[in-house]
Amino acid sequence: MRDLVLFESHVKHIKYLPWLRIKTPYTEALENRGTGTVKGDTIDLNFTNSYGNPGVLKAKIRRVGRLWIVHGKVYGYHSHPEGRWAAAVVWRTDEHFKLIVPSSNGEFLSIKIKYYETSTGE
Repeated sequence: MRDLVLFESHVKHIKYLPWLRIKTPYTEALENRGTGTVKGDTIDLNFTNSYGNPGVLKAKIRRVGRLWIVHGKVYGYHSHPEGRWAAAVVWRTDEHFKLIVPSSNGEFLSIKIKYYETSTGE
């Protein structure tokens, strides 16, 4: 499989327990500015987290066709200086990934991020 370059992410917070949602405004839509790479079975993603701080996801990928399970650590949260566990279910289309990410405060993140393929080693 070729390496992938990730760019132009779009984030939406979706509440399933609205009474738990905190009142802080979130970084959403294109303000998330996610960019990164997929190389083999690893993903490295730099982004602006929900609170406007720089974040990094370093994770492994398990593939089942177009469905991927991503699990690893995310960094950039003041309450978790050594990183916190993260996981996502990912659906790959021909132009972008669609991620569903469990979050805190009775919500999950719906993330769409575009990608393009590169030759291995570029």
